[in-house]
Amino acid sequence: MNSLASEGLVIDWAEMPTYNTIMAVAVGAGLVGLVWLGRELLRSPGDVVPEGWALSFGVLGLVLTATGLHMTLT
Repeated sequence: MNSLASEGLVIDWAEMPTYNTIMAVAVGAGLVGLVWLGRELLRSPGDVVPEGWALSFGVLGLVLTATGLHMTLT
């Protein structure tokens, strides 16, 4: 019998290309969001809704914190 079948499926996320892709997409989205925020602040500072931007950057930060912790601790 296969040794993987007896141990269960074990996925090494550090070796999977999707793991790095998730982090790269989150960083890219954060950088694009930062540029958009800067553009909005230069065009019309009074119309910027800080709660929306905080939520956007908070979610991206949560994704990057979780994946960064996992990468660091494994």
